[in-house]
Amino acid sequence: MRPNRSHPEDLRRGRSTVLDLGRIEARRPRPWRVRRLVVASVTVCLGLLVWVVAVEWLAPRGLGYLIYAAHDRLWLPLWSRLWLRADYWSLLWLAPVTILLLLALAEFLGVGMPLRRLQVAALRQGLRRNWSRGMIGFQQLLGWRRGHEGLLVAVVDCELRQAEVAARTAIEAGQPHDVETLCRMTIALAYLRASAALAQVRCAENCLLVDLIDRAKGADLRLQLRLIWGDEVTDRIEAMAMIADNVVPDAVAGLSTPGRGAEDLALLTLGIVRAAVLSQPDAASSWFTQWALERCSPETPRDDLARAEGLIDFEFWAATCERAMIGRTRPAWLARLLPGVAMVRPLGEVAATGIAAPQSLMIDRMERQ
Repeated sequence: MRPNRSHPEDLRRGRSTVLDLGRIEARRPRPWRVRRLVVASVTVCLGLLVWVVAVEWLAPRGLGYLIYAAHDRLWLPLWSRLWLRADYWSLLWLAPVTILLLLALAEFLGVGMPLRRLQVAALRQGLRRNWSRGMIGFQQLLGWRRGHEGLLVAVVDCELRQAEVAARTAIEAGQPHDVETLCRMTIALAYLRASAALAQVRCAENCLLVDLIDRAKGADLRLQLRLIWGDEVTDRIEAMAMIADNVVPDAVAGLSTPGRGAEDLALLTLGIVRAAVLSQPDAASSWFTQWALERCSPETPRDDLARAEGLIDFEFWAATCERAMIGRTRPAWLARLLPGVAMVRPLGEVAATGIAAPQSLMIDRMERQ
């Protein structure tokens, strides 16, 4: 059975959980009725042959002779070799084969997915032991073309989601965390979908997650990705995802000009976050405020920004930058000295909404006049 082709677009869900509830999962249609009819027909035919031989319903000539000859010259010698000669020891190999055949029949008829569950469990164990390249090579030996590793990519995606959630939770809690699984699954995804732009953005996002937890392992992960992608692709991605501090003002100024791809905008957001958290804490304020202003503008809707937000965990990175900025604000004694005065100005969408609302009122008044 040929594996189902998987698309890189299916690796990431949307930002809205409400939209995810109504999302139609891509499934291969299977003719269950035809399969069950064929299995029932074959079972009835075999039962009819057994009944014909048992009661000797047909005369031993013509078509009946072929049935009796097959029973005497094929079935009886085979049964004697399988059971009579080896006695009950034949069950040592016959029992697992029979069980696997029954499981395959149940999955073929749509009763359940026992073999698929066993396959998924085997793939998980292989991925956790870093056998992804060996499994791809084995699939290619079987004749499967590259890009048809649908089940393997789905398992990698599931494992990677769990590792990403654990890493984000550790960053929010400020606790140490082992990122070995995150690095391993990211490398597996990059190897399976080396030329997919969306997979490249996701790998760059995971590199930033690893950097915020363990800088040494983050450097090792980027080195492995360079070996998979090549220097040209890696340099293009790192030029945006590891943006220099002196380029931040130009990036913010260019945000108001549409025309960049959603992947580039997502990578630039990751670069701004890296600069804000690691070196330049004020870089994110202007970036996320300008981003929200462009998104809230009633005149020029920016669908490219909306697509870019769906490629990464946009809210998490905005909150991470805000926490980094709040940690560097005025001390607590000043807040006690000036009660009722906000120590931190509104950022991101809060600030953009406050700015955009008066602007929209002014525009409405001018249009009415």
